[in-house]
Amino acid sequence: MYSFPKAGVVMTVVIVCAVACCMIVGHELAHVATTVLVGGRFDGVVFRHVWAVGVRIRIDHLTPTQVFWTLVAAPLAELGILGSAAFFYSALAHLFLLMGLAQWGLNLVPWPGLPNDGHRMWAILRGRSCV
Repeated sequence: MYSFPKAGVVMTVVIVCAVACCMIVGHELAHVATTVLVGGRFDGVVFRHVWAVGVRIRIDHLTPTQVFWTLVAAPLAELGILGSAAFFYSALAHLFLLMGLAQWGLNLVPWPGLPNDGHRMWAILRGRSCV
């Protein structure tokens, strides 16, 4: 039988939701920071449907390698956020691992009909530019 850590159910939900929000913000900020660092431009935040948030970046004049690194930066930022959360809340580390696997499974796997970072990354890796 699963038992919640000392903090209890409510605090566990609050911590997991806070970490999820930090993952979203960190993911998008990593895209923006890396894009600006390699010479691209940030054009704004985009909200789609109820659950989708993203950033509009201009990558017209960037090389495929530069675009690839703007895409890789986001999961690396999430890894840092999840690692930090697991360090401070080690009793919830298994939940943070599941959050990371779910996010990376949804975002890095090129699902049909779902435009995500994985579509662009795999296109670049296969030699088909997405710029």
